[in-house]
Amino acid sequence: MSNALAVTAVTRTLRKLLDDAVKAPVPDNLPADVKPTAEIQVTTLPPDKARDGNTAKNQVNLFLYHSVLNSGWRNMDVPRLIMPGETGQPPLPLNLFYLITAYGQDNNELISHFLLGRAMSVLHDHAVLGRNEISDALAAS
Repeated sequence: MSNALAVTAVTRTLRKLLDDAVKAPVPDNLPADVKPTAEIQVTTLPPDKARDGNTAKNQVNLFLYHSVLNSGWRNMDVPRLIMPGETGQPPLPLNLFYLITAYGQDNNELISHFLLGRAMSVLHDHAVLGRNEISDALAAS
C-alpha cells in the first residue's frame, strides 16, 4: 500500500543505487584523465540549481521532471469489497521520468561521461525496484 511519500521513496531509492554505483572502486587500468580523484556527490536538484559553480567536485544529478498516469494500470478494476458496504480506492499508477546529468571535476567531460556510464549501467542492471529497497529508502512510505 502506497501513501503520499511513494514518489519520494522511489527518488531516494534511485539516489541510493546511483550513490553506491558511482562511488564503487575505480578500475586500476582506467586512464588518468578519466579517473575521478575528487569527491563524488549524488544530488536530486533541478538542472538549473544542480551545479553551484564549484567545479572541484564530481556530481551525478537525478531530477524528476515528469510524471503521468499509467493508462494500462489505470484501467484495472476497482478493488473488491473490503468490509461489507465498503469499497477500496482505485490505484493511482504513475510513470516517473527522471533526467540524469553528470558533471566532472574541473569540468572534465571524460570524467562526467564515466560517471554517467556508471549511472546508466546500474539503472539498466536494476530495472525493477524491489519493495524492500523502497521501504529501506523511506520506511514511512
